[in-house]
Amino acid sequence: MIRRATVTLALALATTAVALLAAPDGAAFADPAGPTDYESEIVGLDPEVATIDVEIVGGDSFVLLDVRPGVEVTVLGYRGEPYLLFDTDGDVWENRRSPATYENTERYGVGSLPPEADHTAEPEWRRVGSGGSWAWHDHRAHRMDPFPPVNAERGDQVLDAVVPLVVDGVEVDVRVASTWMPAPSRWPGVGGAAAGVLVLALLRRRLALALAVVSGAAFGVGVVQFGSLPSATKPLWLWWVAPAIAFAAALAAVAADTRRRAVDASGGPAPLPLWAHGATLIAAAQLLVWGVERRDGLVRAVLPTDLPFWIDRAVSAAALSAGALGAAIVLTEIVRTWVRPPAPVRSRS
Repeated sequence: MIRRATVTLALALATTAVALLAAPDGAAFADPAGPTDYESEIVGLDPEVATIDVEIVGGDSFVLLDVRPGVEVTVLGYRGEPYLLFDTDGDVWENRRSPATYENTERYGVGSLPPEADHTAEPEWRRVGSGGSWAWHDHRAHRMDPFPPVNAERGDQVLDAVVPLVVDGVEVDVRVASTWMPAPSRWPGVGGAAAGVLVLALLRRRLALALAVVSGAAFGVGVVQFGSLPSATKPLWLWWVAPAIAFAAALAAVAADTRRRAVDASGGPAPLPLWAHGATLIAAAQLLVWGVERRDGLVRAVLPTDLPFWIDRAVSAAALSAGALGAAIVLTEIVRTWVRPPAPVRSRS
């Protein structure tokens, strides 16, 4: 029994450690949209054209351009060179010689450019999309400083810039403005953290079931967020995969606990299988990873999701508190089993 407990504990701890180490930074996945304190918007086109639609998605993270069939649009880079080409068939092409191709991979740009980046060179086009729609980081559509503006207050406009296009041979300026948004309320996060603890307290004898409830809510929030952004923005799979793993692991442990209780009712106390403890720990660890990855959303004004922001914040905080508390509880149970294995089940004569 001690050997089985040791193996279970080792595997569960290894899975937890790997999951925590795998939690990405915001820049690890080509800078997907993340929480921000700024909201950018398109304030006009000069001249107005009816063949394109432009908007900002992810708060201030990406410019999304939709082009009507039969229309050709070129997006100019920071040095006036062709950067993106939307052809008349709806295919989207990226110029591999444009410095913007490399500068736009990260929100705040890159330190140095590769040798092939040359704005004076003939364009070298690579197809990146279709359907006449594409989204990209554009440093003209957001502040290029990670620190708050000095001589401004929340609610002030902090950016007024232009993204230049050529639409069927006509130069069009897309005017963008960005606002430093008011700080969000902390109450959704506080309430969510309390709710996570409360769920575990109400279901204290059914820890796996409590984690399944929280991870189910987290999965729903992650799916909505993943679907809120165009695929070109590279939304993170972690947004829904981590809570999905947590939910599956918790359900497996719930099933084991249900079987144990059935035996308990018919023939005396039965211990919970050690693998079920490991599954419960995995569920708690995945919730914790998911909550840690989303921690900035608790204090940033704008979140990259179609959900009301308070719901996103509350569920993220609930995952953090439930994951941390759940991991502590199940680790205690595993160690207790390791040190003092339960007495064997006695059959009734």
